[in-house]
Amino acid sequence: MLSINKLFFINLLSLVPAIYANHILASSDSESVDGFNGHRKDDSSTIFNGLAFDSTSQDMELPTSNDPTGADPENKTDDSFWHSSIFEPMRISLSQEFSYKIAQPEQVIKNRSSIRLEYSEPFLDNFSVQVDAKTSGFYYNDHRTESDSDTNVTKAYLQANFFQTNIKVGVQTVAWGESLAAIITDEVSPRDNREFANLNLDEVRVGQPMVILDQYSNLGRWSFFYIPDPYFDENPASGSRYDPFSGRFVFHTKNTQRKPEYGASWRDTFGSIDVSVMAARLVDNQYAFLATSATDITREPNNYSMAGITFTYIYRDFLFKGEFGKKAKRAFNDDFLQTIFKRDTVDTSLGIEYAPTSTFTLMLEAVEQHIVDWNSVISTPADRRSYMLIVTKKLMNEDLSLNFFNIYNKPYSSNLAVFITSYKWNDNVTLELNAVIPETNDDKSALWFYRDQKQIGFKFQYQF
Repeated sequence: MLSINKLFFINLLSLVPAIYANHILASSDSESVDGFNGHRKDDSSTIFNGLAFDSTSQDMELPTSNDPTGADPENKTDDSFWHSSIFEPMRISLSQEFSYKIAQPEQVIKNRSSIRLEYSEPFLDNFSVQVDAKTSGFYYNDHRTESDSDTNVTKAYLQANFFQTNIKVGVQTVAWGESLAAIITDEVSPRDNREFANLNLDEVRVGQPMVILDQYSNLGRWSFFYIPDPYFDENPASGSRYDPFSGRFVFHTKNTQRKPEYGASWRDTFGSIDVSVMAARLVDNQYAFLATSATDITREPNNYSMAGITFTYIYRDFLFKGEFGKKAKRAFNDDFLQTIFKRDTVDTSLGIEYAPTSTFTLMLEAVEQHIVDWNSVISTPADRRSYMLIVTKKLMNEDLSLNFFNIYNKPYSSNLAVFITSYKWNDNVTLELNAVIPETNDDKSALWFYRDQKQIGFKFQYQF
């Protein structure tokens, strides 16, 4: 039987290219910080895929009775409202995705169309509404044909600003940490694990109802969140292409009341050094699993706590970054899902980014993930290590973006390489070609299940 923990590690690993790919593809619209184009800042402004919506109110000229056009003033006011408050703050993206598995047996993996709505509009001086939702339709040969369509709402919240206080209520996500090679402190928002090597950032994090309060002061930015009913990761449907159990098991959810999630973070900048500290009481985004028979698995929520710290330091064309996370009472299994072990974990990462110009970035990162009081019965290795290399280059006035990502994992050797080429045809049309190449000869590797998923893909996007 495949270890359920191995499944989770595979899914988390597959998210790595998604997060950085979309960051790079969108970075042509971002401003450099102290001459370092690769430095990522957590910004409370409304940013959708690298394109910022103006958060300031827009003035509307109300028509008068002396309007030279002779148009009715009341009707003209309605037109002005729809334009300035409905259509102008809205962005719609239409896309078509296709991917093909080039390893035997060759077959279509993705064949889908989608529409994405992004909306950001202030009102009454201190309020604004934010929406980010995407609906996809799957054609007959797409690997997710078990459902005709799927809708993912990442953002749908009301925001209020008073003096130095910002409050957001509704569906949203929380992004913590600096690591791109592993999840160290970025544990709050669940993930959508239904795709392998997902290249769409907007599809990775799952939005959930919560309250977030940000307090800005001379002592830094303080942030607090509260999630009354936590969501869980979205995993492949039973019997679908990426279901490692091939539909052989029936899952039963234990009727255990989920506890709310809550946490806080502090962030401040000291010259070229940026520091964040965070702590949270969480429900694991994955259930704890226990096999109760040859065909039945019971899953139950697992509560745990986490504390962490991150830093970034800019020196000339270099950015140095690090992250540390301590988690208490994470759930692990044996190979046959007969026992649940509660263990503490310690995760660390160190990275360096080199960006001599705004058109070239080189990044290296190393990650160590350790299970405290590990024993040989636990299916997950005591120590997991990952090494990531990312190279990006922009050409043709930054309309053409070339990206290469490679991550190597130990102790069970595996390698995942991702190539992405994106070309901005004009202000509305973007074309993308990508290739995903997993490699492993170790049947204990996290990538073993995906070893034949060598794919090439194409994406067309029209945005207006």
